[in-house]
Amino acid sequence: MRKIEPDVDSYGNLIRASFFADYMELLALHREKARRESLRDLIGELFSRKKEILFDPTTTEAQPEWVVTDLADEAWTCLLQRSALLDDAYPFDVSENSLKLKNGRVVEESPYVAVLSITLAHAFASKKGNLSDSPKSTKAAKAAKAAKAPRNPQGVEYLFEEVVADAMENAGLVVGRLGPISRASSLNFVDSMNEVGRLLKVPIDANATLRRLSANDEDVDLIGLFDWKVATKGRWYFICQVTCGRSDSWRGKALEPVPDDWKAFLGEVAPPVPFLAIPHHAEDRVMKYVSSTRVQIMDRTKIVRNLTTVSAEMKAVIKSVMTAEFQSLKV
Repeated sequence: MRKIEPDVDSYGNLIRASFFADYMELLALHREKARRESLRDLIGELFSRKKEILFDPTTTEAQPEWVVTDLADEAWTCLLQRSALLDDAYPFDVSENSLKLKNGRVVEESPYVAVLSITLAHAFASKKGNLSDSPKSTKAAKAAKAAKAPRNPQGVEYLFEEVVADAMENAGLVVGRLGPISRASSLNFVDSMNEVGRLLKVPIDANATLRRLSANDEDVDLIGLFDWKVATKGRWYFICQVTCGRSDSWRGKALEPVPDDWKAFLGEVAPPVPFLAIPHHAEDRVMKYVSSTRVQIMDRTKIVRNLTTVSAEMKAVIKSVMTAEFQSLKV
């Protein structure tokens, strides 16, 4: 893993504040002082030429001119929002000016820290794709190998796919893991869909409408079913595209699954509800921007709210991140 440094566009240019919030959480995990003023000074020193990305013309009140150090305040808004939304599931104490790890929290047992670590591990994977190649990460490499943890960004995304599936199941959905099924058995689209139908105990027809000949998943990783336990049409379906990618790609990713095609595949009277699952915390304006495509976002807060345990693979990713080099704010 590369050294974790305060790079303003690590997550793409749409969620810069969310990245800095994550960076503050990483410092707090290492028991370092994570203070708003220190973050403001850092941003002002390193990123003075950065400009605001999203503009909301519907804002009626006059707004002061945006300056880059406003990112520190926006990052703190993210932290306060996470604390309010997650309550005890959030492992940090956040005040108006500082952040620290709650007393008595076991980092490796925290679903929140697990999803945070997945986000950082994917963003800061080395150019070689190895998650455990920094000078300080020998222990992490051993832990990852012992737990069969992902060793590259793609593997991290596949692990995140399983995390999302677990959260969906805990929320009450029956989940068809189309992506994992296709990869595990190297099945073509028709055979993968047949297997998903068998597991969900519902009829699925992969040839019900025109599709790409070489398709493996038709841009859907997970299928969620709210099961009324009545074997008739009128089932409620959800189709999920999972990504750990940069925020710049989310709007396009959200539009990849075509609900009307999936309505045909599933033989239903109404199209399924599409959503995009990300390990990041989507800031309010970004949530609005992406959701304007009529696709919902399942971000870190929703996922963590529906997780109860941390798997061995997730713990190994936490260890990889915790033993990676990072830039301190200590003077």
